[in-house]
Amino acid sequence: MKNPWLRLGVVVAAVLAVAGCKKKAPEAPAAAAAALLDVGALAVPDDVLAYGAAKSLDDFTGTLTKIVGQFNPQAAPMVSAQVPALLQGQLLGVRSLAWLDTTKPFRFVVLDHKKFQVPVVLVLPLKGGKEALAAALPDNKADGAPDNETKYSTMLGTDLFVNVLGDHAVFTLDPKAFAAVKAFVQGDFARAGFRDLLDVQFSAKNFRRVAAEDLKSLREEMANLPPPQGPIQLPGMQEMLQKEMDLLLALLDQTEVARLTFAYDGRDLVARASVKAVEGQGLARFAAGTRDRTIELHRALPAGGWFVVAANVDPRAFEAWSRLGLDFYASLLQLNDDEKKRLDALFAQSLDVQTGESAFAIGRDGDFPFRVMSITGATDGEKARAVLDEIVALLLAKVGTLVQKFAAEAPEAVQKLDFSTPKALLEGLKPLLAQQGLTLTLRNEAAGGARVDGVEIAVDYTKVPEALRAGDEFEQVQKMVGEKVSAAVGSDKNRLYAAFGRDAIGDIGRIARGEGAAGAQNPLDALVSAAGFRVAGVGYVSVLEVLKFVSKLDPSLDEQMPGVQTAKDDVGVTFLIGGHGDRIVDASLTVPLAGIAGLMPKHDAAAPAPAPAPVAPTP
Repeated sequence: MKNPWLRLGVVVAAVLAVAGCKKKAPEAPAAAAAALLDVGALAVPDDVLAYGAAKSLDDFTGTLTKIVGQFNPQAAPMVSAQVPALLQGQLLGVRSLAWLDTTKPFRFVVLDHKKFQVPVVLVLPLKGGKEALAAALPDNKADGAPDNETKYSTMLGTDLFVNVLGDHAVFTLDPKAFAAVKAFVQGDFARAGFRDLLDVQFSAKNFRRVAAEDLKSLREEMANLPPPQGPIQLPGMQEMLQKEMDLLLALLDQTEVARLTFAYDGRDLVARASVKAVEGQGLARFAAGTRDRTIELHRALPAGGWFVVAANVDPRAFEAWSRLGLDFYASLLQLNDDEKKRLDALFAQSLDVQTGESAFAIGRDGDFPFRVMSITGATDGEKARAVLDEIVALLLAKVGTLVQKFAAEAPEAVQKLDFSTPKALLEGLKPLLAQQGLTLTLRNEAAGGARVDGVEIAVDYTKVPEALRAGDEFEQVQKMVGEKVSAAVGSDKNRLYAAFGRDAIGDIGRIARGEGAAGAQNPLDALVSAAGFRVAGVGYVSVLEVLKFVSKLDPSLDEQMPGVQTAKDDVGVTFLIGGHGDRIVDASLTVPLAGIAGLMPKHDAAAPAPAPAPVAPTP
């Protein structure tokens, strides 16, 4: 792919395709660019598939230089020099950029790729007027009539067409492209403000029309794909993949316009996405449904979680995706028609008794890093628990049928396992686990007003098989796990609980009693307050804690990232999803680049900036 414009077009198209498949991004005072230009705010011609801008060439180059410099200061000056050199010599093929105002937005448009061979249009701010631009064009410039003011060829033999609209120069590679974008470029698009590192909007409506036949062919190809090859064939996998593709394409069908922006403040890289949904569709209902919901249940979890997620969403908002998973398990476990109907009815009952609010956390308990707790809101906790128990019993019984069918060569104790209920299965596992040094104890008790069923596994490390005790990893596991681990599920009037850790039953009891709750000390409230849109889901994961765990398994990580063990401040990734207005879905993802860079080895100060790469003269 020698044509640099074609390379640029492919990159832009890839970015837009990602934006179009997501349902994300915020607005509000906190998101300045959204206040200037919301998703779908501009009416676009039929030939325009996407448009966007960088805040300015100076800002783009400077920000990219800062990001690279945090990880490798020696490389930063090279980035600073090469970005404008690439624009000048490779993309535009001009003598200099003296005519370009590098402090103003750098705009672009992507046209119908079936009408225009290279559909990328650059709209660049002028400094010094037409004369300055003309002086920078190569000697082979000529009259571009009848469709353009000027045309010329780069040293790579690429024909470019240039037109001036007010204080902007418009560069195209197709002689007819300028006429297709002129009205749009000199209208609201030219007056729109852009304040983010990069801001792109994608017209899903126009894309569906342009790519209708392609999408139809894709659906047909997916329907006729052969089953996945491999030593293990999973029943229902092919059907699930086809349904999954249908759901993804349905999201595209529900989208009018998608937007993706990137911003960097010297510490965090923030990706924001938004979708303006087709009125009356599921995405639009999701956005509207965020008006009446608040996120509070996470405050009942203990403080100190390194992975915390909370949501409050209509349980039926993602019903199709949940049913897709159920259909897969129904096929995998070979449920008959009556059993499938029963599973479907139980699933419908479970949706009826859920409030939509949930919270989940993973935290530390001493050296044990996987203390797991979850809470699910219910209109009737006991009824929700009863439905869950029925679903588990139905699926577990089918697992037992398959085990008995395929385990003819298994030990007799395995063949005799009773899969009728979880309790019966666990009782049957006791003697098998005892041979490995594991003592299993079942518990059923009231804890903090919740009815709890739990299982504890005590470990006698002297009875663990010798083959498993060799190596340093065994000592690490022994220190981390301790003498026992446990798992439990519980319910009370309005909640379902689940926990895993050193004292799962105790954890559920403490949550039910309100003991040790994080309250205002949780990591999510501040994220919700600053989101700039109505939040339906929010999450936080501590990169630092994840790396500390990995370093225990792979000590060489401490050499690669020495700051992991000495960092004083946490380094975390955050994500949010929600909506604003009547039918706009928003989301954001924040990555702490500066914090991650601080965990890396320290580099020497940056070397002096080299001169920009020479630009070969254009014939």
